[in-house]
Amino acid sequence: MTNKNLILTRKKSERVVVHVQGKKICTITVTDLSSKQCKLGFEADKSVRIDREEVYLEREIWLWKLYF
Repeated sequence: MTNKNLILTRKKSERVVVHVQGKKICTITVTDLSSKQCKLGFEADKSVRIDREEVYLEREIWLWKLYF
């Protein structure tokens, strides 16, 4: 990982709030932990798009090809 802005340690059921200028964008909750993965729950307005990175990148490539 490069350009690390913030790394947090959270326990099960603990949350992180993403906000901009006091407006809450998304709340992320650690829902489950195991030795190989953690499961996260996201709460956000319907207008906020939340994707896994690979889905986001695939969509961005598709849009780039569409317009260029």
